[in-house]
Amino acid sequence: MLAISIPDKRVTAWMAETGIKETQAWLDTLPMADSTAYARELYQALYTLNRQDIAAQDRFELMELYRSPVGVVTSNLQQYFAKLSVPLNPQRRQLAEFVRSLQMEMAYGYKCVLYDIQRAKIQWGKKSMQVATIGHVLHYLGEVLLRSYQVYIPYPVGIWKEIHTLYGYSEVLKILDQKIFRTSGHSQIESTISKLYRHILLLGICSPYQLLQNECFQIDQFLESWVDKATLKDDLDVSNTAGQFLLDLSVDAIPVPFPRDVKLGQEKHLRCLSTVELARSVHSFINKLQHGQSAREVGLGIDCLDAACVDLLRRMVRFWGLAVRRQYNRTRKRSSAFVCCGLNALHFFAGGQRPFEQQSTAFQDPDEVSSISESPDIESGSENSETYLDLDQMETGHSPQGKNKPAQKTVRADEVFRMDRWRVKDESASGLLLVHSGQSITPMRVGDLIGVQNANEAGRWRAGVVRWLKSPKEDQLEMGIEMLSPGFTPVAVKSSNDHGMFGQHFYQALLLPAIKALRRPKSLLVPRGLYHPETHIQLGLGEEEGVIQVKPIKLLERSGSFEHILYVALAV
Repeated sequence: MLAISIPDKRVTAWMAETGIKETQAWLDTLPMADSTAYARELYQALYTLNRQDIAAQDRFELMELYRSPVGVVTSNLQQYFAKLSVPLNPQRRQLAEFVRSLQMEMAYGYKCVLYDIQRAKIQWGKKSMQVATIGHVLHYLGEVLLRSYQVYIPYPVGIWKEIHTLYGYSEVLKILDQKIFRTSGHSQIESTISKLYRHILLLGICSPYQLLQNECFQIDQFLESWVDKATLKDDLDVSNTAGQFLLDLSVDAIPVPFPRDVKLGQEKHLRCLSTVELARSVHSFINKLQHGQSAREVGLGIDCLDAACVDLLRRMVRFWGLAVRRQYNRTRKRSSAFVCCGLNALHFFAGGQRPFEQQSTAFQDPDEVSSISESPDIESGSENSETYLDLDQMETGHSPQGKNKPAQKTVRADEVFRMDRWRVKDESASGLLLVHSGQSITPMRVGDLIGVQNANEAGRWRAGVVRWLKSPKEDQLEMGIEMLSPGFTPVAVKSSNDHGMFGQHFYQALLLPAIKALRRPKSLLVPRGLYHPETHIQLGLGEEEGVIQVKPIKLLERSGSFEHILYVALAV
């Protein structure tokens, strides 16, 4: 028997049609205009069916009827996760877990089909039905993973072991390359079990908990077009480990970077996933975008702004090309630290908690000083763009596009910032693992700039960036921080050219000192959008040193909220 999990058969409080015609008639009556009510009805019916005894082929035909409705309603509910930060509020987390449970029930339904076939030793006349069933299970388990990645909640224990088991079983049956059709939103996409499996693996090794908000969906969409650039083989004779990953079908884990200087035997449960050609293709896309071609002309298969595309593709190369290995040992800690979030918050606390407009008057023309508070906010540690999700209102069928539309940020002369106390779980030379329990916390996103002050070192702030997030429980958040600098100086920046709003006023920025031991020169952390290779920057260093002209020479990183740049000072 296949080692796959299915629900125990039992009586539930809900009823569900088991006839094909009756089920189709019932599905046609559901309120599609109310996505939440529609999804709830589908979930209750699937939950009930998956805990009833139904003949394998009848169950397969029933599950086929549910594929399109579940795909449509899942796509419709995506609007509630377009902009989010963690930890999620209780209503938003409840909805996220519900959407994921809907995918799991679809996977359960098809797994029940497989289980019943094996138990009854049925030999189907049409082998294509068995291929389709395995393909659907893989698809929906992949959807469970994707919905977990999106909201930074841990994926279910055992899910990778089941995915590997299904692949191994398909390999034995020699059905890896037979065509299947799977549901994606409103569409049916042709695929194979081999493609589905490689697609799931490639997204998994992208370190999805380190991706910026919703980038997991962009990479998922990218892989729809380019998954065949990656190959899976049982030959473990690898001369160059770059772009090679070791896969163990017997464990509940994703592939890992291929070990160096280790000779592996030809074990039946080991495979090699090669991403070399995929990484080369991504490199090619980056070059084309940098030479002026648009994302559409390049044929990426995803919709994104050209600059954002380059940043995303660079992250793909990092994950699929030369895998990053841990450079420093971690030390477990039992200490606490204060954390603030956002460039403006770091500037505020490290600058003696003085409002920015008071500091920036030394850099302003008199006419500009009076209007600085009217300039748009680049980032505020106290503002949260996440919309409130009223589940009770959703149940009435009201559209969320009115009352729940994200509110326009109000601009205040004095921003209000907060710091939160976190527990330091472990630390290395390059970063920290922090844990927070409780609902009251500044919202975080991967890619946010973070200030860290040890509880026993008042006034000494370090700068870091959120590299990954995970929310194991509703009131608990784990955060991986990469430290950028052991200290920094609050400064102000303004574009010297007429470069949008950045040419009108000074904005908060952080000056990171040079670190000779690491051969790292001085650098600047500035608001996203300020950097332009042809634009000079006015750098305000304070009343004593005044303003100097600098030229950006390299963009080190661009996240959703800041840019990290190298610069050189220009002669006066």
